[in-house]
Amino acid sequence: MCYTVAMTEQTTPTVEKRGAKPIGEAAMTPAERQRRRREKVRVSKERGFLVQLQGRHLRCVDALAKSNGVAVADVLHPIFTSALDRLEEVWLYTELMSLNGASAAECQKYLQDNLWPKLSQPLLELDATR
Repeated sequence: MCYTVAMTEQTTPTVEKRGAKPIGEAAMTPAERQRRRREKVRVSKERGFLVQLQGRHLRCVDALAKSNGVAVADVLHPIFTSALDRLEEVWLYTELMSLNGASAAECQKYLQDNLWPKLSQPLLELDATR
């Protein structure tokens, strides 16, 4: 353990431990530290997610990251943000449709028609050959 010796005005040596000062009288246990971290995350209203990519999606993201000289997370962030913005817009519009008297079937059709863009046929054929 490392210690720092500090001199007071009375030139009496005191020993101070290095590192962060404990909150309260004793150092936190690992469980208390984890609980505190989780509470900070909960209050910040941010959540982390594990994303698994496979096949063509993984190849595409890796290629984008490599060609731009950035981390994979830097490539994924705008992709997810754009997709989630679209989801939110379509979802809010279906709620508005419902409030204005549209049937559940009409809302469902709007979701199906507008949530995901249609892929072109050649791309679908190309993907089937992989």
